Amino acid sequence: MDHDMGYLILLAAAATPFGLLACLLLAMATGIIHERSPAENVAHSYGDSWKSIA
Repeated sequence: MDHDMGYLILLAAAATPFGLLACLLLAMATGIIHERSPAENVAHSYGDSWKSIA
């Protein structure tokens, strides 16, 4: 039984980086992680300028 558990731990350790990479790629493909467009940059800068006044 101990020998079989070692293979499961090794499998989990090997699968973890691939799972994280898959999550990152999925987030990029769905748009959760994205680069800001120039219009978004202007809008955020405008909002930040109002926050810095107060």
